[in-house]
Amino acid sequence: MNNSLIEQFVEDVCAGKTNETAQTYRTKLGQLARFMKSKPITPENLKAFQKDLLTRKTHRRGSKYIEGGLSIFTVKTTLQTTRHFCKWLFENKHIKQDLAKTIRLPQTPPPAPKAIRGDAVTCMVEAALNTGEDWQRARNVAILFFLRDTGCRIGGLVNAQLPGLDLDHGIIETYEKGKNITLYINAPTIQAIRMWLDYRPIFRPLTEHVFISHRTNQGITRLGVQHMLYKLARIAHVDDRSNPHAWRHAFARDFLKNGGEITQLAGIMHHSSIWVTTNYYARWDMRGLKEAHTKNSPINSLEVPS
Repeated sequence: MNNSLIEQFVEDVCAGKTNETAQTYRTKLGQLARFMKSKPITPENLKAFQKDLLTRKTHRRGSKYIEGGLSIFTVKTTLQTTRHFCKWLFENKHIKQDLAKTIRLPQTPPPAPKAIRGDAVTCMVEAALNTGEDWQRARNVAILFFLRDTGCRIGGLVNAQLPGLDLDHGIIETYEKGKNITLYINAPTIQAIRMWLDYRPIFRPLTEHVFISHRTNQGITRLGVQHMLYKLARIAHVDDRSNPHAWRHAFARDFLKNGGEITQLAGIMHHSSIWVTTNYYARWDMRGLKEAHTKNSPINSLEVPS
């Protein structure tokens, strides 16, 4: 297999996307390249690749997959990427047959959302309030409040710009995953952002981005946010997950716990489908269903037989 085709594929399909997306494609397809080596891409070789992932990398016991070198979720995403690659090869006439449909994906349960704990949120906010210079405390607290209040992906935060900021109405227009989105914020977050914006001009920013890196005077990067969260987690002695997506999951968990509806959550989190929200977060909504059932079941109007 010609490895240069992988680079052509990545450059083609990742135009305008994040570097993380391109690197993910390279990593997934790197497994295909190492398996194929000089072999051509044929239905037989793809079938052997699938078998290699499912039996050598991940051990199978009966009808269940037991994690080995790769989790079943990694196997599935690797095969999904391979499908995409095969479709691209066919469309660009590098192969004569569309082999994407010959790749069967393993059935997997939806992965459990790994949310930051509520007490960890409190500890990290406390650490942010007491760490660094005045401007640094103001910026870091505003970022934590932003994540806690919006449930956004990290792209929504780092792409937020001043023209899209409407603090009077608690609305932020930004974009993530290549789409324009609207985020909603409440009074504590509005106040935290205002406090940060009082410090922002001292950096003489070279950009309209809301959150600035003091090292570059440009918008803070994804890596910069992740590093900041890691540092605060370490100071706060939080040894559990604290990455940006853990904050997103925590928003969903606590939104439902506080009585929000899953259909509303789907819109706030900008999922492509209500089914995405349900697959990930229905397990948390089940607690609310039990409470609602206990409170509202018609059985409550019947007397217990003596």
